[in-house]
Amino acid sequence: MLHNYLTVAYRNLVRYKVYSAINITGLAIGIAFCILTFLYIRHEWSFDAFHEKADRIYRVYNRGEVGEGSDASAAMPGPLGPALAEAFPTQMQHVVRIYTTSRTLQYGDHSSQERVIYVDPGFWDVFSFSLITGDPTTALDRKDTIIISETVAQKFFGNTDPMGKSISFTRNAKIHQALITGIVKDTSETSSIQFDCIQSYENVEDALNTWNSNNTSIYVLLHNQVRTEDLEKLFPPFLNRSWPIIIWEKQEMKLQPLANVHFNPNIRAPEPATDPAYSYILLCITALVLFVACVNFMTLALGRSASRAREIGIRKVVGAHKPQVIVQFLTESVLLSLIAFVIGLALSELLLPLFNNLMAQKLSLVAHLDGPAFASIVGLTLIVGLLAGTYPAFVLSGFMPIQVLKGRLKIVSAGLFSQFLVVFQIAMSAILLICALIMTSQLDYLRTKPLGFDSEHLIAVSRLSKLRDLGPKGIETYQNALLSHHAILGVTQIYHMMRNGYQSRGNVVHDGTSLSGVEVFFVDYDFVPTLDIKLIEGRNYSRDLATDPTASVIINQTLAKQLGPGPPLGKTLKFFDDMTVIGVVNDFHFRSLHHKIGPALLKCDPANQYFSRLLIRVRADDIPGTLSFMKEQWEAITQSSGFRYSFLDEGIDRQYRTEERWHRLIGYGTFFAIFIACLGAFGLTALAVTRRTKEIGIRKILGASITNVVHLLSREFVLLVGIANVLAWPVAYWAMSKWLSDFAYRIELGFGAFVLGGVLTLLVVIGTVSLQAVKAAKMNPVEALRYE
Repeated sequence: MLHNYLTVAYRNLVRYKVYSAINITGLAIGIAFCILTFLYIRHEWSFDAFHEKADRIYRVYNRGEVGEGSDASAAMPGPLGPALAEAFPTQMQHVVRIYTTSRTLQYGDHSSQERVIYVDPGFWDVFSFSLITGDPTTALDRKDTIIISETVAQKFFGNTDPMGKSISFTRNAKIHQALITGIVKDTSETSSIQFDCIQSYENVEDALNTWNSNNTSIYVLLHNQVRTEDLEKLFPPFLNRSWPIIIWEKQEMKLQPLANVHFNPNIRAPEPATDPAYSYILLCITALVLFVACVNFMTLALGRSASRAREIGIRKVVGAHKPQVIVQFLTESVLLSLIAFVIGLALSELLLPLFNNLMAQKLSLVAHLDGPAFASIVGLTLIVGLLAGTYPAFVLSGFMPIQVLKGRLKIVSAGLFSQFLVVFQIAMSAILLICALIMTSQLDYLRTKPLGFDSEHLIAVSRLSKLRDLGPKGIETYQNALLSHHAILGVTQIYHMMRNGYQSRGNVVHDGTSLSGVEVFFVDYDFVPTLDIKLIEGRNYSRDLATDPTASVIINQTLAKQLGPGPPLGKTLKFFDDMTVIGVVNDFHFRSLHHKIGPALLKCDPANQYFSRLLIRVRADDIPGTLSFMKEQWEAITQSSGFRYSFLDEGIDRQYRTEERWHRLIGYGTFFAIFIACLGAFGLTALAVTRRTKEIGIRKILGASITNVVHLLSREFVLLVGIANVLAWPVAYWAMSKWLSDFAYRIELGFGAFVLGGVLTLLVVIGTVSLQAVKAAKMNPVEALRYE
């Protein structure tokens, strides 16, 4: 019997080529989306799961109020680690500090910049990173030892055993030697903690290991049966007696589960994180595309019901029972879905490079689609085939043979349900299209909104440690060399700028009132003019006034308002020391437009050893030549290569890379959803033309024009598209309102995007329908009247 079902299914597949091609194409696209989504979500949700004690590992973070909002940070002061270990020995089995930085390693003629983490001895007891060579209990006993990764070992030593050899690196203008005492496996892509080398935390400089330096991640391994809720209740008295500096109002210390570290970007930390909402968005887009494909299957099957009615009537007359007819139709749908699975698998492999580029991943079908995963996708395909074919199978199997053979069959319910499915299908496509249009408008707004400073033609040069290694005057020598070029208009050092990661915040006291969460910029004398920030009141810092770095401060408008009534100039602020306000600059965006501009002060500290880069303003007429000059001067002064630069406006754009990525993803989803919906509209129109061929012929003989015939066949779709948009607009409005709420500065949701989305949907669907309608309208009426 199964052989018979498969034979009939194959014959129908070959006989109705257009119908089969439309269904297979739609399902293949939906299945390809499923495979790619499965790979991504499986990769994302496996982060940090390889640690054996993951359920007992927590990261310490701070949370507090900042102005009208709140903030959270897992960048903690180094001394907090030992203080926690001493205060909670019965609750915390291990406390591990991790300080992340980069160092230029050198061995012989080879040098390379690598990621280095400094850790406490309990690191190996908490985390499940594997040493290939070396003893984890003794490898970091000495300060001058280092553990390197497989990749670093291969890069510097090739096939030679590096154990016992020394590798050098520069720190604080001094060359240090480190003895290699271990080789660790390369960190997994699904690890929040990434590194190339490991050293003891004892190597962290004293200036970075203070209560004022928030730069260290602190992880704790709790004893069994310790409840985090109970432990967090003990933190407030600990903070009051042990933490000397409180930077926020209502500050509290919390514990974050290791499994949550990768999925909470709202906590600023050295470890990168992503928003889990985007995994759900991708899952929803995939479900929509697959559902649209399944709707296509059902609508086309119901649309063909009249043409297959006689086949079903004859089958029942010769003895077929209803369950047998149902199985026949389900066999056809499963066969179609399996063929679609094969094509979808090939399509996903074809689209994988684009998907990886879009999602910034390195996924692979071979590496990530193992046996269980493959079986899950096949199972999903079978379920899709059964679900897509179930309703048509039950409707078509219910035809009464006598009515069918006498030509008296009316399929009213199926037609109404088919129309409902078409409306739902178009509505899903319209939702995606409207969301894509609104996201485009918001991203354009982010790119064009004035930031309060001129970000164009600003070049950021990093790796200032190379210049500091030359001595106290290293950076100054390079600055003076740059300023000798006519195309270089200004040079300034900065600590951080336009970054959503680490931010320096502190408390400022004025007239006995403490203002918390003030953004602190450590700058030099040329910061304001180089960035072209408008000075509203007062003056800039001056090299001629020796007291400016120690006793003067410049603030922004927001902080000036918080100081209360009266002119801000001359007011005294206490930030470590008493400082007098000498200038007020306009509010400028020092973080992305996700965040409101907060209070900020510019602290002049020209000798700050933690400046991370130079900002150089250049003329626009010969940027390649200017860059070449900058590189030449770098190599001449440092006597080494490795000149690295970036354009500041490109860095600003990178802040919205996640939004841009998901905008493009929704764009692709919209394209495929509309494409599948148009396939369905094309197929339904073709079936309608087939059923109404004789009617069209008669109408043409009676004088109907091509326009009349096209209107006849397409007017139903105009109504369906209109209903679909009425349903789509509220859903799209809700979704985009939620998305835009993440931005402090955003566009207003007007009617423009909704109307444009509706019009575009109508034009695409009607354009697709018209292809078949025009073809039918041009048919010779004589041939149409002969059609049976």
